[in-house]
Amino acid sequence: MANTGKFVGVLAVVRELIHRIERAVIMDKGQYIDLNDLGLEFQQTKESNTLKELKEEVEKKTIIQALISSKWNITRSSKELGISRWTLHNLIKKYNITRSNT
Repeated sequence: MANTGKFVGVLAVVRELIHRIERAVIMDKGQYIDLNDLGLEFQQTKESNTLKELKEEVEKKTIIQALISSKWNITRSSKELGISRWTLHNLIKKYNITRSNT
C-alpha cells in the first residue's frame, strides 16, 4: 500500500485530538470545550488554506508538542502519537523539525 504512511499520520493526528478532548473533558469546569481547552490555536493565515495544508499544520504542531513533552525521546513520542519510530523520523524530516526550532 503506497498510502499507508499517510494513513498512519492521519491516525496519529486523530489519536492526539482524542487525547486532548479527553483531557479537556476531565480538566475543564465549564459547560463547553473550546480551542484553548484543547491546547490548540486556530489561525487561518490565508483564505486559500486547503484541507491538506491545515492537516499538515496540525500534524506538525502535534509532533512538536509530543517531542517537547517527551524531551525528544523518539520512542516515547512515537508511542504517544500512535505511530512507529520510523514514521516519526520521516515526519520530523518532512516538516524539518529540529530541537532548535521547537
